[in-house]
Amino acid sequence: MFKRILIPLDGSKRAEEALSMGAYLARMTGASLLLVKVIAPELLYTGLYPTVPSYVAEQVHTTYLAEAETYLKHVIRILKLEDISVSTEVIIGIPDATIVQIAGERQADLIVMRSQGQTGVARWFFGSVAQYVLRHSLVPVLVMRDGCSPLMLRPAQPFHVPRILVPLDGSPQAETALEPAAEMACLLAGSEQGQIHLTCAVRSVTARDHFTIAQEEQQNKAVQAEAEAYLAAIATRLRAGEFASSALKTSYSVVTYTREEEIWKRIFRESECIGDVPGYAGYDLIAMSTHGRTGLQHLLHGSITEHVFDSTVVPLLIVHTHTIPKEEIPSSDERAYLTMYHAPDGRGEKQSNFSSKS
Repeated sequence: MFKRILIPLDGSKRAEEALSMGAYLARMTGASLLLVKVIAPELLYTGLYPTVPSYVAEQVHTTYLAEAETYLKHVIRILKLEDISVSTEVIIGIPDATIVQIAGERQADLIVMRSQGQTGVARWFFGSVAQYVLRHSLVPVLVMRDGCSPLMLRPAQPFHVPRILVPLDGSPQAETALEPAAEMACLLAGSEQGQIHLTCAVRSVTARDHFTIAQEEQQNKAVQAEAEAYLAAIATRLRAGEFASSALKTSYSVVTYTREEEIWKRIFRESECIGDVPGYAGYDLIAMSTHGRTGLQHLLHGSITEHVFDSTVVPLLIVHTHTIPKEEIPSSDERAYLTMYHAPDGRGEKQSNFSSKS
């Protein structure tokens, strides 16, 4: 359960759109809010220090800090956050790195923030505070995007039962997103039944892999069945674990790809069929894990999570994978290629939309 939620603000209406979600989650869990405004050093006219009297530079410094504090108090009053335990902090620093640092120092367990909305070449050129935070933060990050459904922008108002998509690949690292996703599904559903859809992408072999047609069909069926058994076990684990009392509704499906760069595209296509609300199809939130790779390692291995961040406009719940002790990682024999858990008799609610797209 969330105990302290950090919301970075920069004075813009866009950044403030994360406040409704943060306040809703705080009220549902009893968590406190930490509103943070980071002032970039260049805004303090540090370049003028050699040419102006020191007392003038100090006045500029004091003025910016005071205005930031006044702004945060104004936000609390306007949004009527008096019923929530709210603290504020104004810090001078580089926004993205400072947000990550403060989240750790103040022991926040969730960051809720608005993205800058830049995509493609523009985001690559100018960078993204949200991207840096989701890559480096050790606590979960909920990033509100341009494609937020009404549910995400105004969670206290009933629209429809929320749907959360959780892509998995059979690894313990990917599964670190499950618990935060399940908790978020329950919170967003309120008195209703939260919904999680599990999706796994498996590679489909073709004749180019030197298989006969019969071998190709047999291999693909075996891999599909193995992936379905894995997802069924995860679904049962969610329903029988700490979220059993919440009656969490779980569904799952398997998608196939032939090239790795197709993985995230196939997941998107599959997820468009989730839900049965007239006039609205798809999901409200994607929950994924990230390895937080940087530098050369990131360039060599890439990141499915960042492909999703670049390509979708829906909100993302990103969970940083922590180091897993070697003895806790099943061997290749135990995993049997994909399945790490033996599927129980109950397999949950299986959706059939995959077969219509194969």
